Amino acid sequence: APQVAVEPTEPTTLDTLIGSVSAPAVDAEGDPLAYRYSWSRNGVSRAGGGVSIDPNFTTKGDIWRLEVFAHDGEWEGEPGVAEVVIANSVPTTVSVGIAPSEPTTTDDLSASASGADVDGDTVTFTIAWNVSDVQRPEYDNLWTIPAVATQSGEVWTATIRPTDGESFGTASTISVAIDNAKPVVDRVVLYPFDPLANDNLAATAYDVSDPDGDAVSLTFDWYRD
Repeated sequence: APQVAVEPTEPTTLDTLIGSVSAPAVDAEGDPLAYRYSWSRNGVSRAGGGVSIDPNFTTKGDIWRLEVFAHDGEWEGEPGVAEVVIANSVPTTVSVGIAPSEPTTTDDLSASASGADVDGDTVTFTIAWNVSDVQRPEYDNLWTIPAVATQSGEVWTATIRPTDGESFGTASTISVAIDNAKPVVDRVVLYPFDPLANDNLAATAYDVSDPDGDAVSLTFDWYRD
């Protein structure tokens, strides 16, 4: 019997199975030999033979068996045998995002991700955060970061990794910079309340604040009619 191999040795549903004779059969008379390839899937013979199996025909968990028979023109010998099991394919990330794309310290950060798996497995994700290149493990697996946790000038980066419950796929990262938030004037009051001609007018701003805690200065623009 010949010695037989199937490559790759740990295939997934993305791989073509390729059979080969790694060491030829031996014929006592020295006759030239031809080879016949026979494949079976989970114990069921697959018609057609050939040296390869297209990945469209494989499914995770399949056991594919290759038997190669040497033939000298009169007789066929015992087969050389090789088997492989179709392994789990790692999931992939299709897209990741953080909304809003231009946040300020008044905005919650909401991360999102979508994925795909060629085996049809359900894809879930893990998420980890760092802030300006400093890991923040307290926010691991949180998909929403509250606005109170952010400060102007910080860069928040999410590292998102897909998993199908068996294997992890390649991680993806996405970052947003926290922009300066606008200061707020809650109300403006003009004095006097009932002015007459020739009265001086004065304006006062109340409840002036800044979400970032910055010092606020005011300018007043006046409009007539």
